[in-house]
Amino acid sequence: MTQYLGAWLDPIYQKTIMGIFSYMGAIGLILFPLRKKSINFKTAWMIYLSWLGALPIVCAILGLSYPIPLIGFAIIALLALKEFFKMTGLYTQYLFAWTIYATTVGAVLLIHYEYYYLYNILPMFLLGILFLIPLLKNEFKGMLQFTALSTIAYIFIGWSFLHLAILTKWQDGARYIVYIVILTEFYDTIILSWSKLFGKINYIEKIAPRRSLEGMIIGIISTLLLARGIRNVLPVEGDIYWIVSGLIASLVGGLGDISMGVLRRDLGIKDVGAYIFGRGGIIDRMDRLIYVAPIYYYALILIQKYA
Repeated sequence: MTQYLGAWLDPIYQKTIMGIFSYMGAIGLILFPLRKKSINFKTAWMIYLSWLGALPIVCAILGLSYPIPLIGFAIIALLALKEFFKMTGLYTQYLFAWTIYATTVGAVLLIHYEYYYLYNILPMFLLGILFLIPLLKNEFKGMLQFTALSTIAYIFIGWSFLHLAILTKWQDGARYIVYIVILTEFYDTIILSWSKLFGKINYIEKIAPRRSLEGMIIGIISTLLLARGIRNVLPVEGDIYWIVSGLIASLVGGLGDISMGVLRRDLGIKDVGAYIFGRGGIIDRMDRLIYVAPIYYYALILIQKYA
């Protein structure tokens, strides 16, 4: 049985997960009596419930032995793609949708067998395949839009996000993943909270009205402090690791959410999929990692090689 427990046998991983749930418990105690006070507290409570439902599943799978975490990432990616197709209308375009599904499964297999070169050039092959679909359909109307949306779906979810899945093959990879996810979610919480309370300057109010320059500055400082405070979660020593991780989480963490926000607003929709124990779908839970995942992965590679 112990051979399947993976990171769960690591005392630091155990303490980290216990710390996360202690924090979630404290937040729940604060939000519960306030959940009916205003629409903002109600929204915060629904988001909290969604994380409370999803977090135990994610932590449990991530702590198990390989390849279970990789399979977990694959399932998350496929479900997120399904939401994306529903959001954009691609679910009616079966050839486009199933091509992206198949390519994403192929990307997971390339990760498993460690063909990372092929994994990185897969988007180029995909683009060629997508442009063959209009020929098969003998149709041109709307094909450019469907091709563009399919490419975005794969790049964001089937390629970019799955860089975290590569870390499941690393020794103590679960700790790298948990660390960056904690920092990214913390930054997003801080910037939204401080922007609401003290935000005055917002240069992208049409796209992200809840984010301000003041909130961003406070978020960066707070995230770096947290990165240092929980640096023992990382399986490696050296200040460069927590500094780079904190900067990536804070400087890049909000871009995925903003990018999805652009798509939502352009399409005239608010929520993107089925609810998960509360508000929002899987894309709402993972979109902040769209840009963080590949940058974090390659940053770790560069640090290990040159630092």
